[in-house]
Amino acid sequence: LITKHLPQMYIKQSVSRPEGNPGIGLRNRDHLVVIDTRDIDFMPKRNARGVLIEEDIILKKGAYGIGVYMTPGTIQVTAAAEGDPDQVGATPQVVFSHPGNELAIREFKANWLNRTCIIIVRYCSGKPSDIIGDLCNPCRMTTSYTGNKDSSANEITFAQISKGDDIGIYAGTIPRPSRPLPPLSTSSQRASISYLQARP
Repeated sequence: LITKHLPQMYIKQSVSRPEGNPGIGLRNRDHLVVIDTRDIDFMPKRNARGVLIEEDIILKKGAYGIGVYMTPGTIQVTAAAEGDPDQVGATPQVVFSHPGNELAIREFKANWLNRTCIIIVRYCSGKPSDIIGDLCNPCRMTTSYTGNKDSSANEITFAQISKGDDIGIYAGTIPRPSRPLPPLSTSSQRASISYLQARP
């Protein structure tokens, strides 16, 4: 007799206090992973409980994600659930500051403003990565630059386009760093943008 494996659905249960000191501030890695939805060959679904993605995101041959530097201490990950009855959904987003307004970040802003993407936020504490967006409800970027006598910085926001799922947890493989960047006339011009190669 062969029985099919059934997905383990969510069963209502009490939620206890997590171990350790979970209420302290986030300890993010200082690079956000951004994946263009056009480069995704396979986007795994969340499991039956609605949060965890256990399989790998697979990119098309030759495609890659990118890493964008975030000033430590400026990173905010939020998800507000709101809406009328029968229309409640979450709108996750990540907001951070990027120092200066050099060529690399200007080119990034100019070329990513209207792209749809998936965002992965990694952590230093060993906790799993957060993921925002999917192929049917991806993220878009908005930016705001301020330069004055005290500072020069870009505030960058990646937000899910429409109300939908809350922030997910991504347990799959994150694209690894690829070969070194092509040289420019000024070596520091692209220091803030790194490239991540597709998983073979």
